[in-house]
Amino acid sequence: MSGPGLYPLQVNWAQQQVLFLAVTPGFYADAPFLDQRAVAQNQRAQIPSGWFAIKDVEQVVAGQAPPAKLGMIVHVGHCGSTLLSRALALNPGLFSLREPLPLRDLCSFWLERREPWAVISEDELNHRIDMMRALWGRTPSAGQVVVVKATSFCCPLAEPWLARFLNDEAVLLAVAPEIYLASMVNFPAYIADLKTTAKQRMLNLKSLTGLELPALHSLSAGELAALAYISDLMAMHHAARSAKDRVMPLDFDAFLSAPGPALAQLSGFFDVPLPGGQISDLLRDPMFSRYSKASEYPFSTDERRARLQEARSRHGAEIDRGRAWMRTFMSQQSKAEQALEWFGYQP
Repeated sequence: MSGPGLYPLQVNWAQQQVLFLAVTPGFYADAPFLDQRAVAQNQRAQIPSGWFAIKDVEQVVAGQAPPAKLGMIVHVGHCGSTLLSRALALNPGLFSLREPLPLRDLCSFWLERREPWAVISEDELNHRIDMMRALWGRTPSAGQVVVVKATSFCCPLAEPWLARFLNDEAVLLAVAPEIYLASMVNFPAYIADLKTTAKQRMLNLKSLTGLELPALHSLSAGELAALAYISDLMAMHHAARSAKDRVMPLDFDAFLSAPGPALAQLSGFFDVPLPGGQISDLLRDPMFSRYSKASEYPFSTDERRARLQEARSRHGAEIDRGRAWMRTFMSQQSKAEQALEWFGYQP
C-alpha cells in the first residue's frame, strides 16, 4: 500500500479474487489502457503476477488510510481523453491511471444493482468501490494526486462516486455532437464497441428518464452513436448537478485550441498548480504530435481535422440520422436538452 508496485489488473468477482501485476511506474506511463492490452504490450517483460483473495486484499487495505483525494476524467468516447490524461501526467504532482479494467465492472454492477439478476448487493458494491479506490489511490511519490481516466460508458458511476467521496473531483470531457458522430461512424470498430456497451448505456438512459428505448438491432450506426453520446452526456450532467464545484466541464476542441491555459486551469482544479514557464516547457513534449493511444504513430490536429472532414464526406447521411435521433429524443426528454445546454452544445 506504500506505492503502486502491485497493480490490480483484474477482479474475478465470482471467485472473489484479485489479479495483481508487479510493475514499475513506467508501466502506467506507457499504457493507454490498463487492461489486457497493457499486458500484451509488455509480453517480453514477463510481468510477475498472482491471484489474491478479496478478503485478504480488503484486510490489507483496511489497515491503511484511504487517499484523501482522487481525481477523475469522465468523458464521452473517442474525444481526446487519452491525450488529456497523458498531458496531465506531465505535471509531476499528478499520477495518471487510464481505464482500469475493474472500474468497468463496478459501473455495470451499479447500473444493474436493482435488477433481479444483480450478482452483488449495493452495500457490498460500495465496499468493493472503497477497496478499488484505495488501490488506485497509491502513488509513486508522496504528495501526488491520482487522476483516473474512466472508460466512456462508465459515466453513470460519476454521480454516486462523487456523492460517496466528497473530496474527489472530476473533469467532464466532451466534444460537440456532430464531431462525436463523425468520429464514430467513420470506423466500423467504433460502432462494434458501441454495440458491446449498448446495454449499459440503455440502462443508464432508462434510469435517468424512464423512457422505453428502441431495440438495439433497429438502430443505424449514426443513431446508435447518438444514443451513446446522449447517455454519456446526461450521466455527466447528472453528476455535475449534485457535485457542483467539484466538477469541471471541458470541451476537447477548446483544449486543443489553447492547451497551455487549459493545462494551467486543470492543474489548479486538482490543486497541483504549475508555474507558467513550466507549462510552456510541457507543451513542447512530442506527445502532443503523436497518437495518444499508440504513440509510435504521428497524429496532429491538422490530421484530426482532415479525418473528420473525410467522415463528413463519406458518412454525411448517417451523421444526419444520428442528429435527427438526438433531436427527437431531446423533444421527449428535457433532461437531455439541459445536458447539451450545460456543455454549451447544439444537437
